Amino acid sequence: DHARAAELFDRVCTSGDPYGCWYLGGAYQRGQGVAADDDRAAALFRKACDADHANGCVDLAFAHVHGRGVPQDLPTAITLFDKACTLGTACEHATHYRTQLP
Repeated sequence: DHARAAELFDRVCTSGDPYGCWYLGGAYQRGQGVAADDDRAAALFRKACDADHANGCVDLAFAHVHGRGVPQDLPTAITLFDKACTLGTACEHATHYRTQLP
């Protein structure tokens, strides 16, 4: 039940758990249990990333790569991938997107 899951993720996120924010952001990104909303998804990924959730940083970085809910901004995406790398994941993405810079 995607709607019930989104409700529970919202409660967990509101209580300050970055995993809940990340999962809820994914629900908004995919429109699972809630109406698809890239702006809301990006805001939730930012909240997770700000709490040092590596996957939240990765998903927010990809939002910046593709301009989904945030401005398309490759330097910001690379900064977010770098943070995720520091947190233990996505180092290869930072390296890859650096090659895309003019």
